[in-house]
Amino acid sequence: ANLIEYADPSSILPENWTSIRRAPVCGKDSLDLIYNSARWTPAHDVPPVHGCMEVSPPDRPFIIQEFVAEAASWRVIVIAAH
Repeated sequence: ANLIEYADPSSILPENWTSIRRAPVCGKDSLDLIYNSARWTPAHDVPPVHGCMEVSPPDRPFIIQEFVAEAASWRVIVIAAH
């Protein structure tokens, strides 16, 4: 899931769910990529990619993260963007 400009998602997340936060370095926008940590783990062999889709002025944050399934050898790439 993708949350945009949410103050603190940890207060609303169900058990086993966590977030990867993109701090507001792209204008005023914050961005959270939400995932079920009981089913998925961020890939450690591929670093996440994050940045701003608009450069001048910096705006519209994004996160690209590869995940590995806990129960299988599946790998998926997830993109969160605003």
